[in-house]
Amino acid sequence: MKSAGKTIGILVALTLVAGVGWQMGWFDGTGTANLGQNTIPTIGQTTTTTGVQDYKGNLNLSTETFDSLDSTNSGLGDDTELDTICYERIGDDVSDWIEIGVVSEAETGDANVEVDGQSEMWCELNHESSQEYYVDAEKTVAKNKRIDTFIWDDANGDNDDTYIFRVNLLDITPSTDGEAVMTLNFYLYDEDTSDSLIDTATADKGGVATGETNTIVQYNIDLDSSSTGGDAKYIHTMRIKINSTDDTLWVDSDSFIALPDGSKLYLVDMSRNDLASTTEYKHIFPSGNDYSEAYALVVDKDASTELDFPLTMRTAFSSADGLCIEMGVRYINPFGTVSSYDAVDVGVMNGVGGTSCSV
Repeated sequence: MKSAGKTIGILVALTLVAGVGWQMGWFDGTGTANLGQNTIPTIGQTTTTTGVQDYKGNLNLSTETFDSLDSTNSGLGDDTELDTICYERIGDDVSDWIEIGVVSEAETGDANVEVDGQSEMWCELNHESSQEYYVDAEKTVAKNKRIDTFIWDDANGDNDDTYIFRVNLLDITPSTDGEAVMTLNFYLYDEDTSDSLIDTATADKGGVATGETNTIVQYNIDLDSSSTGGDAKYIHTMRIKINSTDDTLWVDSDSFIALPDGSKLYLVDMSRNDLASTTEYKHIFPSGNDYSEAYALVVDKDASTELDFPLTMRTAFSSADGLCIEMGVRYINPFGTVSSYDAVDVGVMNGVGGTSCSV
């Protein structure tokens, strides 16, 4: 469990015909992503909701879930995708918080929360094991007047960090039967469950000039955004692997992957590993196995599904030189499980292209 979690604010940017969320570091407008920090501060950086609680009694809490990228705003029905556990905040350590109500997936019903002086509660979302959804935290905040921030932590002690939302309890009033009622709406991204998403038909590049020159390899990832398919995938790791240790054949400071949000991931800024016969460049987006810090790919339902990751490779060939270059991607699912590499090899050569290669 992380100490006291991390709070507030994940950047989600929608660009072109496909929505792309960059969830680790703000894009700084210079063409390079700030890869160093995500944007969720700790619980200790939040303040408690201030005000006087006038209501004392039972709060009947229900939840609904929605497909975040469905323009029709169609609900997924009673919240059968998540268990929602609500707590009274006691200090900044979530392990000290007191559980005050649960909306259980198994019951698809309501929770009875006893309100007795609290100005707020914090509600933790726990995925059901059969449900393949990421939580869209920003949209959940935007669409609920009583939710204003969130943290990423593990209040129920199951060793799985997840989103916990702060819910304002001030100014709630009883209905005609004397009981207060509240509905919280949670927005989810439907995961594309395939881990083989890179286009295997990416073309080789032949006839590359000698001397320093740029060659663009058009890698892309294709998601399924049909009404029944997934529309989101989170990237844990990106890797470029080259079948040579002679780095005079390329210039890593001028070679980069163009990410769909407009930022660039330069090889020189990635972790380099020199192996016996290959050279690897790797970048891991999250600091652990938390999808909240990973690189989010999302596409609107029934929209274009192709997300481009062109690799600009600055080569320095002499006559008859060539390289085999592999782009590999590891994905992370909503439960923190990281996939094996989804990888495609492409030849970049001074001579005629078209011969398959492998790294």
